[in-house]
Amino acid sequence: MLSRSQAVLRALVVVATVGACAVTLAASLSPLWIAAALLVGLSVWVALNPSSRLAFVLVLGLAVHWLVTVPVPHTTSAWLLTLVTAVLLLAVHLCTSLAAALPPQAPLPGLTIRRWTRRAALVVLACCPVWAVSVAVSRTGEPGRGTFTYAALAGTALLALALWLASREQPHPS
Repeated sequence: MLSRSQAVLRALVVVATVGACAVTLAASLSPLWIAAALLVGLSVWVALNPSSRLAFVLVLGLAVHWLVTVPVPHTTSAWLLTLVTAVLLLAVHLCTSLAAALPPQAPLPGLTIRRWTRRAALVVLACCPVWAVSVAVSRTGEPGRGTFTYAALAGTALLALALWLASREQPHPS
């Protein structure tokens, strides 16, 4: 018997997969409906067995489905769909990982949920500078400019350092 929190996590695997497939199908020039249907079916299997190796196949399949069917974005709305899909892939990965970390009957402690949510938010925040620079570069019409790539990496590194410094736990007095 699944705990309620485990059931929610496993349902989120399917919901995030359906969302990622829907965004991919909407953004693609030649939608691969059969691939989307197979990925949604695989997500149900992974939700029932989150510790199986097929969780990796699901995340990889979602990424490949996007890369194969969606053209390189050139507009802000296309870049926004890319960011949304990346967040949904992160959600699939995190939900399967957390569901596999504890026995199915075990409820997830509130502290664990808060910690994983905070870390997921930090990952999304760290991706935002790279995303913003990618949008800016696509607007310039000069693909492959190394300085923009290095600026994105430097911005991400500085943001990661700042967030790490801000999130360090203070030692408790004994």
